[in-house]
Amino acid sequence: MMNTEKNNKKHLLIVEDDKSMVKIYEYMLSSERERYTYDIACSAAEGEKLMEENEYDLIILDVIMDEVRGDEFFIRLRRVKGIDTPIIFVTVCDMQNQAYLGSINNYLVYKKPITKKGLLEKIGAMTK
Repeated sequence: MMNTEKNNKKHLLIVEDDKSMVKIYEYMLSSERERYTYDIACSAAEGEKLMEENEYDLIILDVIMDEVRGDEFFIRLRRVKGIDTPIIFVTVCDMQNQAYLGSINNYLVYKKPITKKGLLEKIGAMTK
């Protein structure tokens, strides 16, 4: 018999290399355990590995990471791997000038600083 309670939860992947931001995400999502489960990847490589092992309803992706920029990881997921999971970019950067994003759908840019209310609204909108 299928566990419908678990199936109603949205499964999120958070790709973030800043440990303080990881703690913020964990705090912001702690009150939402009935709605969301999540995995955290501290690098693009770890995120890619988790995506091979799991299915996600949404990816929350930091743009500025040490190893591989989040937008480069995004292009790899979309164009090379063919993964169309919705993505929320979290960034301090202005991404409006990124022309290559114009040809790709199912993403949203959320500019830092983030708030719990703002993050949860964006997650809700992207996982409907």
